Amino acid sequence: MTAPPGTKQAGAPVASSARRRAGLAVLAITTFVVVTTEMLPVGLLSLIGDDLGVAQSRVGLLVTVYAFTVGLTAAPLTAWTSRWPRKRLFAMVCAVFALGTVLSGLSVNYPMLVAARFLCGTAHGVFWSIVAGYAASLADPGRTGRATSIVFAGNSAALVLGMPLGTALGAAAEQPTS
Repeated sequence: MTAPPGTKQAGAPVASSARRRAGLAVLAITTFVVVTTEMLPVGLLSLIGDDLGVAQSRVGLLVTVYAFTVGLTAAPLTAWTSRWPRKRLFAMVCAVFALGTVLSGLSVNYPMLVAARFLCGTAHGVFWSIVAGYAASLADPGRTGRATSIVFAGNSAALVLGMPLGTALGAAAEQPTS
């Protein structure tokens, strides 16, 4: 006997609504962090340039390097990882992204920062190729659109809040203390 569409069969694990909402919150927060990190060099052009001793135009290329990396690696890496368990893949993508972000912060020269941004870009492409499907799988029955919109709200929040806050924090950290 099969279960009606939209219901779980007997014995199949059913995640509680609270657990599903928590998962969606994690995805939304991760989306916020990924997009904020992607765009932050735009708000910190002069600070990064001054710190590394490079022209602002070269710092601006960090966004271009990132975008090209995403464009060149998203499809092949997504295909390569398509059979990996979703939770494991999400955790690995977040770990690679976190490593690239930490390396970006620790960069002592421009080439190191470019390499760190490249690493973030490889994770970014895979992240975007799995996040909507992952959100849909966490949705309560009949609420797939709502679940994906919650996750993608992290993208909007990053542009409206993450960028300005990140830029302000960067500027504040650069201010000499009296």
